Amino acid sequence: MSDEHRIADHESSIAKRCRPIALVVACFVAACVAAGVSNRAAANETLILLDGKRIEADVTAIDAASGRISAEGLDRAIELQGLRSLVRPKRDIARAKGAFEVHLTGGGVVMTETLKIADERVTFRSAYGEAALPIEAVRAAAFATDVEATDGQAAERPAASDQGREALAAALAQPPGEKDRLLVVVEGKVQTLLGLVSEWQAAGVAFDWEGETRQIPYTRVYAIVLAQLGPAHDATGECAVATTDGSTITGRVAGLADGQLAVRLHQDIGLSVPWDAVESITIKSDRLVFLSDLKPAAVQVRPVVTLERPPQVDRGVMGGPLSLAGQTFEKGLGVMSRTELAFDQPTGFDALAATIGIDDSAAERGNCEFVVLVDGREAFRATMTGKTPPREIRVSTAGGRRVSLVVEPGDDLDLADHADWCDARLLKSEK
Repeated sequence: MSDEHRIADHESSIAKRCRPIALVVACFVAACVAAGVSNRAAANETLILLDGKRIEADVTAIDAASGRISAEGLDRAIELQGLRSLVRPKRDIARAKGAFEVHLTGGGVVMTETLKIADERVTFRSAYGEAALPIEAVRAAAFATDVEATDGQAAERPAASDQGREALAAALAQPPGEKDRLLVVVEGKVQTLLGLVSEWQAAGVAFDWEGETRQIPYTRVYAIVLAQLGPAHDATGECAVATTDGSTITGRVAGLADGQLAVRLHQDIGLSVPWDAVESITIKSDRLVFLSDLKPAAVQVRPVVTLERPPQVDRGVMGGPLSLAGQTFEKGLGVMSRTELAFDQPTGFDALAATIGIDDSAAERGNCEFVVLVDGREAFRATMTGKTPPREIRVSTAGGRRVSLVVEPGDDLDLADHADWCDARLLKSEK
């Protein structure tokens, strides 16, 4: 065994969960000795505002009370919720990978060295300290390594493979249920069992399945997706902090001071992350809502000569990625000509922003009119062709109750009018 790897003995204690479920995950450590963190790079951070504007600045602090960012190069403090993201300079820092992955209900994944689930609590130790979360704050737990220790001997974990990753992703994509999903390897294939984990010990997992308690060898278990009995998690206002060890810690940023970023995972439970370990912060701002995340109040599609194609959410109208001049977008709406999408504007929002254009799938063909209506009144119109560069727009919707996105055919009727409303989002001005 090298100095760079150590594996702890399995915990033998067993606890009971109130559902009733008891889950004691044997704590082991397969962490690499982390390389020294380099000094802070001289390059500035990039702040990307809600309207898409980019600002280069040297962030020095985030106030815990107001959530405002102080930075050299700014003439005034910027509210964290006024950003889409904060990107730090690239740094050459070695990463120490944890033994487990803890998947948070907010969408993040924390790499941890130890893990224990018992008494409705999930307790772990990461590179940034220890935390004990209520079980409803955790979506899943999985092994991050493909080698385990069994009585001091290394054993391959066959589930820790592409097949295991695909099975975990599929389980996480399903709506939360009332039973735990245990991912195991049976005859070389990853299978999902629905039931309740009653205990986890060094010899294996006791799983209540189809009315019987079954003992499953420890090395055959890959992941557990936990039942979710409470209300759906609302991540509005939270941040996703990407770190150098591969974690994405989701929660509310509680402040940045003395080189430490405080992230609150749940109520008063948090972690303190060294600023030098932060790669980026993505904000799910309470002042931004993507139209592709909203259900339209009304939809009209009336083609002239082409086949009717329904609007696509976060895809182009032909089903491929949203793509304008070679740039792809994760969020947005893809439509054909003579399509109108109407949305009820949430209270307090007062602007629409988007990047518009004809999708690359049209191969430089197409000619159409992009129109924004606010309560039926035209607030914006622009002609776009397949050769027109993408255009970033910001349209005032102040005082409006309904915002409509309309695409009308141009000179070539509706032929090849693959219109994209990329990153279409409603904004709320800072008070």
